[in-house]
Amino acid sequence: MPLYDYRCANGHTVEALVRAGDSGPERCETCGKKMERLVGAPAKPKVRGGKRRRDIRFRRKGQKIDLTRNGGK
Repeated sequence: MPLYDYRCANGHTVEALVRAGDSGPERCETCGKKMERLVGAPAKPKVRGGKRRRDIRFRRKGQKIDLTRNGGK
């Protein structure tokens, strides 16, 4: 279930887990005004630097791998 942010006309904000078929909160719990769903920022992708895990897994036994960026340069 995705997590959405909702805001009313008075500026009250609420985070809600919403199922695929549901519409989310209709009215603000504090003031009773209509809620609107806010556009959220996309999730930041995970970036890993250095050697990849598969490179480490297939190394020869006893061989050391330099895990610094740019090969230690």
